[in-house]
Amino acid sequence: MEILAGRALPARPYRPPDAHFRIGSVTKIFISSVVLQLAAEGRQTLDNTVQQLIPGLRATVPSP
Repeated sequence: MEILAGRALPARPYRPPDAHFRIGSVTKIFISSVVLQLAAEGRQTLDNTVQQLIPGLRATVPSP
């Protein structure tokens, strides 16, 4: 049992080392945080497009 902020947490179930997890929309938050950090450091601007950052990338726009 683990203790967090003075409260006991239930035991976690065993997960094998090759277990897969669904990450959902967490990547959007991670990427936006990194982009904002790069902008704060002056290494990128928020006006850059993905194609400017990754030359050769072809973006497709979904049809309505």
